[in-house]
Amino acid sequence: MKQESLASLRKTFARSFETLRKKVTKLEADLTELETDLTQQKKQQTKWEDKLFVYSENLEKKKLSESAYDKLIANAQNQINRKKEEIHDIERKIDKKAFEIAQLEQKINQKMEEEDENKRDQELEGTDQVIQKAKKHFKKN
Repeated sequence: MKQESLASLRKTFARSFETLRKKVTKLEADLTELETDLTQQKKQQTKWEDKLFVYSENLEKKKLSESAYDKLIANAQNQINRKKEEIHDIERKIDKKAFEIAQLEQKINQKMEEEDENKRDQELEGTDQVIQKAKKHFKKN
């Protein structure tokens, strides 16, 4: 009986050992698979970190570009405002000159009217003189 018990124990031990060996082999296979997955995950993580780095660099460049673009827009707007002021100044000068021209035209027209009146007066005086001479001449005759 001892031998049968011993044989039975050996069989049980052998089966348990074989089961444990299969489990260890399966666990080793699972471990290998997990290590492979971990390696893949690390590679993927490295790719994502690289992409994140590139993205952050591009974002930084974009911020700088946007900042530079904003500065260009602000400068352009300032130049536009300065030009508008210059245009308004020129328009005010034009209006002032137009007013001065209108005043000069008015003075010229007054002078011309005065000259015309003087000519008429001279013509009337000349006509009056001719009439006076004619009257004197007729009175003599």
